[in-house]
Amino acid sequence: MKKISLILSALLLILTTTNCASTNQDVLYTSPETDVLIYGFASNVNTMNFYRTQLGNGDYPEDEKVSKAKLISGGLIHIVDKPGASYKLKELTIIKDNLPYRYSFERSDFMEYDFPEKPGIYYIGSIDMLKTLSTGRWTNLYLEGDELYTKIKITEKLLTKYKNTPWEDEINATLDILYTKMAENSGYDLSEDEE
Repeated sequence: MKKISLILSALLLILTTTNCASTNQDVLYTSPETDVLIYGFASNVNTMNFYRTQLGNGDYPEDEKVSKAKLISGGLIHIVDKPGASYKLKELTIIKDNLPYRYSFERSDFMEYDFPEKPGIYYIGSIDMLKTLSTGRWTNLYLEGDELYTKIKITEKLLTKYKNTPWEDEINATLDILYTKMAENSGYDLSEDEE
């Protein structure tokens, strides 16, 4: 039993590192001026497998026209494609009580994302996956009980994945806006820093 567990752990590690490496490779050939990046977060998720259900607007290389799968690890949801594309959650694995549980959504529209028609970066929210799966209702996840703080933390995590890609400046610009909103909400006077 231990041997099977070690083999599965090694396989999961290989899949996770392969996913991280391919993510940055994929986005090197995309642009915030012509493509869409959606991102969000799902707590307690080990892996999520999305697949494309509709091509977006724009030219695709021949090999990109097939249904495209996106394996996402670590709970951070991030997919880049053409405006108007659609993705659907196929399956996910969560860890509960130190055991993996696999859920299949092939016949459900539980998590379906239609990309906006305008290129850019879009936040799709954060979800408490354990509560959502146990209640059957979407349950938002707010770190420190604050939606804006949650969005900042998830965007900062996204930035680590997209360093040195065409999306880095766009993500930094998004963070600047979020930091300004956070400062305004806290009553912090930004002009004091300029003196």
